[in-house]
Amino acid sequence: MDEQKRYMEVMLGGGNKNANLAKFLENDRKVLRFFAVWDDICDDNHTRRPFTINFFLADDSVELRETYPVNSGRDAFPVFLRRQKLAKSPVQASSKPGTSGFYLAPDFVIGSRVHILGREFFIHDADPFSREYMLAQYGIQMVAAIDVEPPRPAPHQVVIPPYNGFGSVEDTMGSVLNLMPKAPKKDWKQLMTIDDKEILRFRARMFDS
Repeated sequence: MDEQKRYMEVMLGGGNKNANLAKFLENDRKVLRFFAVWDDICDDNHTRRPFTINFFLADDSVELRETYPVNSGRDAFPVFLRRQKLAKSPVQASSKPGTSGFYLAPDFVIGSRVHILGREFFIHDADPFSREYMLAQYGIQMVAAIDVEPPRPAPHQVVIPPYNGFGSVEDTMGSVLNLMPKAPKKDWKQLMTIDDKEILRFRARMFDS
């Protein structure tokens, strides 16, 4: 009813106070930045994907951007969610922005989990401006950043098989290091340091069994 009344006032040339104008002018270009991760269980390797949540104080809208690690192998489409009012539930009963049905700044706290597009994001850090703003406006003291780096697997130890008796030891190593064995390279350093006139001589005799 209130929306219809305001619409009729505007159509008749009446005044229409913009309640959000002061908030927009005060908080324009002020953005809270939170860092979160999402465990992609649909991936075969259960990849932990990092994201940046931008909360715009001018209109309480949210933008979600994915952060791509170096050599991630993913196509560069960083905007995961365009800037918009973000509802806490897919089925929103109230259509008025600013109510409890939409995410507001106090909902983004380090250590909390937020649900965006049916995915659960864990907030583990925030930038300095967001920490200062949350403390000054809401009295929320942000905790230290939480380490969300997954444990790295132990490096695979390559076991060198024993000498198989064919050829030299270098030949055996050639079949270990390469799928297609290559001829072993000469040790030029040894050839340059040792005089080619130095010869080792051994005496032997036939052993008659």
